[in-house]
Order: sequence, then structure tokens, then C-alpha cells
Amino acid sequence: MKKPVKTVAVYLLLTIFLALFNFIYGLFSHGVKSSYMGSMWLVTLGAALLYFILSYVRNLNHRRFHRLFVNLFNTSIAILVMGMCLRGVIDIAGSSSDYIDWYFIVAMVGFGLSFITMVPMFLLPSRPSLKTK
Repeated sequence: MKKPVKTVAVYLLLTIFLALFNFIYGLFSHGVKSSYMGSMWLVTLGAALLYFILSYVRNLNHRRFHRLFVNLFNTSIAILVMGMCLRGVIDIAGSSSDYIDWYFIVAMVGFGLSFITMVPMFLLPSRPSLKTK
């Protein structure tokens, strides 16, 4: 299985898991809902869509800054989903926390850095392949 296809499959499985997690958590929340928890599965679905689009770029793995982009993007997705989940749990509990906003700030900085690394990834020439025939 190719790496981008595998990444898309993992993100789609995470999307299904988060949608089920929201549904099951909603059963035990006594009718209280949170828009953050209800929409956290959209983040992983958006990531799967981006990786699906990027899978059509030729020689993407051999481009400069590819690994840095992937690591920053995946970390930002994880931080954003965790922040949305925690915000949803705290909203359903009827409480608040000033520290939850830091998850969103750090995730947005990570997204910004990952998309900044995407620009030279497409502008700079590909690295030569290390495989010998």
C-alpha cells in the first residue's frame, strides 16, 4: 500500500472513530451538546482530503521539506483535535478553562509553519533519488 493512500485510510478511520466517540459521549451527556466535540471529526476528514489531493503530486516523497511538512501538519491535527475534544468535554460539564485556548493557538502556529514549508516544497527542485539501479 502506498504511503499517501495509507495515510488517507488512517485519517478516514480516525474520522469514523471521532464521529462514534461524539455519538457515544452524547448518549451519556444528558442531552447537553458541544459544537466543538460535534465537529472535531471534520478536522481529520479535512486532513484526509488534503492528503488525498497531495497523493496526485508526482515524486512528493523526494521533494525537499516534505518530511517537515508532514510532521508539522500531523502534529497540528493531533493538537487541534485534542483541544476540540477537551473543549467539548469541558463545555458539556458546564465549566470553563483559560488553558484550552492554547491548544488552538499552538495548532494554528503549527498549521502556519507547515503551509510555509509547503511553498518551498513545490518551488525547489526534487532531491535526487538515493536508490541505485
